Parts: sequence; C-alpha cells; structure tokens
Amino acid sequence: FVSQRIQAQLGSDIELEFVWIGPYQYRDLLLDNFRHERIFFIGDAAHVVSPFGARGGNTGIQDANNLGWKLAWVLKGWAGDDLLDSYQDERHPAAAENLAVTRRTTRFLAPRSSAEMRLRRAVVSLARRHAFARTLVNAGRMSVANAYPPAKALPEGGVTVQNLPLQHADGRATTLMQLLREAGDQALCFCFGGAMPDATSDAMRTLHVGVDILDPQGQLAAHLGLSPAAAAVLVRPDAYRARAPVAA
Repeated sequence: FVSQRIQAQLGSDIELEFVWIGPYQYRDLLLDNFRHERIFFIGDAAHVVSPFGARGGNTGIQDANNLGWKLAWVLKGWAGDDLLDSYQDERHPAAAENLAVTRRTTRFLAPRSSAEMRLRRAVVSLARRHAFARTLVNAGRMSVANAYPPAKALPEGGVTVQNLPLQHADGRATTLMQLLREAGDQALCFCFGGAMPDATSDAMRTLHVGVDILDPQGQLAAHLGLSPAAAAVLVRPDAYRARAPVAA
C-alpha cells in the first residue's frame, strides 16, 4: 500500500527501499506550569503541538526569547524574582492558543466524526469552484507571534512590534530591530513630543524620537499606537510593546 501511494505520486518506475515504516499520530501536550522553582520548561519540554504551521519550532524560540532577558535582568539585579513568574503568565496562554489552532487543523485533516468528515468533503468540493470555500481549507495556519493577555508584568497585555526603517540623529540608517539588538538586555523607551520617563534605570535605554532617533516616514508612533504629541512606550528585549509611565 505504501509503495503504491509513493509510486502514484512519483511514478511507477521509481525504485524504493523501505528502511522503516511505522504509525504516526498527531498529539498535543501542555504542562500546567512552566516554572517549578528554579527549573523552567521551554519548547517541546513544555508543550507538544501537531506539526502544522511551524508552530513547534517557532514557539520554542519565542519561549527562549521571553525567558532569556528576564533571567538576565534578575541575574544583573535589575528585577526581582517575581519577574520570572511572568514567563508562565505569558507563554502558557500562548502555548494553549497554538494547541487550539493546530487541533482545528488536525480535525480537518483527520476528522473524528461523520459530521466532521461531511464538512471536510463539502469544503473540498466547493473549493474547486468557489474562492470563499478555499479559505476554509485548513491545511495549517502559519505561526505568528502571540499576543499576551493582561498580567502583572504587562497590565494592559502585550503585542509584538514589527521592524521599521529609522535613522540615527546623524542620518545613518537603522531599523527598530537593529536598535533592539544594539540594546542587548535593555528595553527601549521611545519618547515623543517632549515626554520623559518617570524614572530611568540600567535596564532601560531612552531614545527621544526627533532628537536621538529620526523617523522620516512617521511610522513609528502610529505603529506603537501613540500620539506623537507627548507620549512614550517601552519595547522589551523580546520585541513586545509594554506600557511606559511618563511625565510630559
């Protein structure tokens, strides 16, 4: 049966040698807690998702990106141990969301009931002739950065920022992601229109837009959801936007 399927795809004259054939089963697993005192679980050790949309690898990288700067802040004395609890607050809901997305794909590709099978057959049949039905074909949704729900470290929740072209004050070209790389473990505080952060610390690098950094196309304030009149925002080392208390 396996050789017939392969030859139907690649041609009947292809030579095959089977080294191993075994069953494959979609599965998803999620730990209740990603932190147990001094032990942190990331990637497949914390969650297992079905292989759709590159969510396994991407989610593991996002786990490491989230936890890495928080460990650095605690080790450098920039934050207390409770910052590490926000790893669970942010990455556990993200993993649960990824599992929900891949479960829907799994049930479309491998229906678990006659009703789900009829739905899939109807969608596939309609997709041959109608564009609207093609959007219903669920062969996997590509991984995206998860939005974080409100929690102690992010009272208003958090979303990722996208890369934007910027300039240094001397006119040298740069980008938002390049600035984050240069900041290392520090968060970036972008200040607009004379706004100033209430407090400064070694954990934060302040950049005044229009003075330190130029935004020739005016995209930065709009992308960060700010009024350029007088506002400020923090961008964390993991490229998530956070609230920045300011004094105008």
